[in-house]
Amino acid sequence: MYGFLHQALTAWIRSLDGGNEILAFILKQLNISGTPDDFFRFYSDTKSTLFLELTAKATGISIDKCKFEAGKMAMGTFVRNGYDPVLQTLGNDFFTMLNNLDSLHDNFLAAFPEMKVPLIRPQRNQDNSLSIHYYSERQGLAPFMMGALKSAASVVYGLDIDIHHRVKRGNGCDHDVFHVFMDSSGFPNNKSCSLDDKKMATKSFGKDMVNQVFPWHFVVDQNLRIISLGKHLASRVKKDTYGMHARKLFHIAQPVDAAWSFDDLRTRTNRPFLFVTRKNRMLATDNHFSLQTQPCDKATHDLQDHQSIMQHDEMLQEKQRRSETETDDSGVPASRNGANDCTQYAMNETDKGTKSSRRNSDNSLQSIDFLKECPFSNIGISTNTSAACSAATSQRGSVDTLALRTRRLRKSGDIKLHGELYYDDSDDSLIFVGNPLVQSLEELESQGIDLADMPIHCHGREVLYGSMCQSLSARNSNDTEAKLATLDHSMAEVNLKKERLDGLLHGILPPVVADSLAIGEIPPAETYNHVTVLFSDIAGFTAISSGVPSMEVMEMLHNLFVKFDELADKHGCYK
Repeated sequence: MYGFLHQALTAWIRSLDGGNEILAFILKQLNISGTPDDFFRFYSDTKSTLFLELTAKATGISIDKCKFEAGKMAMGTFVRNGYDPVLQTLGNDFFTMLNNLDSLHDNFLAAFPEMKVPLIRPQRNQDNSLSIHYYSERQGLAPFMMGALKSAASVVYGLDIDIHHRVKRGNGCDHDVFHVFMDSSGFPNNKSCSLDDKKMATKSFGKDMVNQVFPWHFVVDQNLRIISLGKHLASRVKKDTYGMHARKLFHIAQPVDAAWSFDDLRTRTNRPFLFVTRKNRMLATDNHFSLQTQPCDKATHDLQDHQSIMQHDEMLQEKQRRSETETDDSGVPASRNGANDCTQYAMNETDKGTKSSRRNSDNSLQSIDFLKECPFSNIGISTNTSAACSAATSQRGSVDTLALRTRRLRKSGDIKLHGELYYDDSDDSLIFVGNPLVQSLEELESQGIDLADMPIHCHGREVLYGSMCQSLSARNSNDTEAKLATLDHSMAEVNLKKERLDGLLHGILPPVVADSLAIGEIPPAETYNHVTVLFSDIAGFTAISSGVPSMEVMEMLHNLFVKFDELADKHGCYK
């Protein structure tokens, strides 16, 4: 993992009594080459785990407590590394910040490409407490996240929250659940738009204008059949896609626990969504470009064919009638198939309503009864307590889903559409409005997307530029850190050699002379009125050296010189 944990852990250890000595002792055993707490450096999980174990042993505090205390230092770490303005933009309240954390983590991938981003799902309980569902590929980091959330609430919003690890991952639970008690100011103050303000919106969009403004949109009916595709999306999919179940065209990468169910998706309107196209439903990039460059009459003919498919009410009605009795490949009615392609969401019967009940239902957060069922769980949870939450076994665990999501996000050839869903009560449909999420030139080229395909109002171009600049800055920073680490290592070697040379000079020359030579000066000559010089010789040395093994001769000379050195030091003589 990257140095977030290392830097926060280091800061916490230094805050303890005798912290610098404890840290020096730990780092000596940790034996990390270079900086042990570089924010942008990637450390192996083995080293990070060892760091935590050594810290727990040196401080006498449990590993989970060490993680929690380090997490409380996390905000200071982010602020020191210049991320304070980013944190300030996540929302005006703590609950909104939690809803935006996933988007922030996804954008971190440009600067931290090896990062395994966690997912956060906040849920407001009936007694105004808060449940936070925490999904992570790495097991055991929940205490660190708890400390980080407590720190964020305090530093950014001035909230003193009381957070508990209500459900721990493991033993049938595939994610962690935190239970938070806080002041009501931690939740958003929903501001409703006045009727007079709403009346000022008088413009109605026609199909052509919708295509111009939202060229990457798609619309599904109550059976999740695709009934509209934006022009840029339509030009990249196979032409029989219209009328199919949306699951056959897309994976849901975010939210990770979303179900392919009209009722479930409708409860998540006005929240971030990330859809990833399925490769088998897309035209090859070369085919897409050939369609864009084919002769005008053929292109016009194909376009007219496509438009005729989109505009035939009879065909749409036939597909809708067929969908009422048709099941998809899995044998489950299409509108109720599993969460994120594999997990069947056992929707509560009270959420299954008629078309009219859906239209009249409240779309507020309170109407979403998350407490009764978790999308990853097949066990219903009682709502008698505010801490009721989901954490049981699932057909596909959250860890596997997160790993799959990560792989899809890093596959440059798949089109990733980032945006949000809206419910249109005029025809009981869901509309996705978004833009391709591209963060590098490689992704832009592999997906066959041109900058002109990205509407200016969606800021997709700015996201691309920002991601590329962020990635380049991070890469340059890492290169600079690596060069500085190499330079530090080289300087250490030079200093070691210098110490050895100084020792040799002081061993054969007076200190004054040795010090002068060490700094490149010629020592001045000194005059002594009385000097005694001792010359010594080993009688018969030639005969001895010729008849005794060389190693024994060297040992004899060594012992002799050591004794002379000891006598010289004892009597203050210069040898």
